[in-house]
Amino acid sequence: MRLASILLVFAGCTDSYGDLHIDPSDNLPLGVGLVREYHVLQDLCEAGPDGDCGNLIDPDLSVRILRGTSVAVIKHGDIPDRGYGTRFQLTGVYAGSSVVEVTGSGGVTTMFDVEVVPVASTTLLVKRVVDDYMGDPFPAVTSPAHAFTGTKITLDQRSVAADNTPLAGSVPLTFDPGATAVMHQDDCDCYATGDVTGVARFDAPTASLELDVVGDDAIGDFTIGSSSSTTISVWISSIGNSVALWLLARDSAGQSIVGAGPEVVATTGDPSIAEVDGQRGEPLRVLGLLLHKLGTTTLDVTWGKTHKTFTVNVIPPPPP
Repeated sequence: MRLASILLVFAGCTDSYGDLHIDPSDNLPLGVGLVREYHVLQDLCEAGPDGDCGNLIDPDLSVRILRGTSVAVIKHGDIPDRGYGTRFQLTGVYAGSSVVEVTGSGGVTTMFDVEVVPVASTTLLVKRVVDDYMGDPFPAVTSPAHAFTGTKITLDQRSVAADNTPLAGSVPLTFDPGATAVMHQDDCDCYATGDVTGVARFDAPTASLELDVVGDDAIGDFTIGSSSSTTISVWISSIGNSVALWLLARDSAGQSIVGAGPEVVATTGDPSIAEVDGQRGEPLRVLGLLLHKLGTTTLDVTWGKTHKTFTVNVIPPPPP
């Protein structure tokens, strides 16, 4: 009978729901007239003697303004999922403070404060995104921006208050492709530049950005990463490890060109030290360099009509 009672207890166990996780959680003030999107995940607490609350799920979601009138909920739950949690959006209505209440599965509730302030200015930029892991480590490009044909670009909006405090949120942009073939891509919230050169334009209520779509022949210079030096040092952590060299293009006037551009032709002077290990081109052009031993060699790169020679020092990693 005792064994039967234990089995009945275990059979009656059910999963429960834990804490809500709202991202972003930086507490930046929201600009009046701007919209900010939040992603929500929730802990699932598994039943049973070995269960824990470490599994994240997309919760059922309801959002309401508990106190204040400075913000409004404009969307929640029904925003198309782009792969990272359930979402909701807030818009800044008036200057002031409000308290937002978020309720997930199982009635689990959390609250957070939102401060709303007027927008003094907004800048539109083109980000140089590398990948989901690295994000955009290179400086973004302001108007007039330049981008290669056949690439995808991601726009950013940066708004500030009168005291230059950064503000959260963005506004929908109006878009004029001009004579180009630039088109919005719903799957990545980005724009494909197409295969036609020319100038497209993006406008916000207080800012605008011109995008000059250029061909492969526009490359006047390029760098490895953000440094203008033609000497680079790379760490060899083990024989045969590969490093990524990101190529950033400029036109003949020194203006940055965003995107992958054409394939490069690259060789090293001493392949026993390092050799080129392939390349890929989306969203930026990147060369792989396979490292074999310590030493110094050259790297000759031709990109478009431009040729450069780099000195590559293969060095040991710093001590731990």
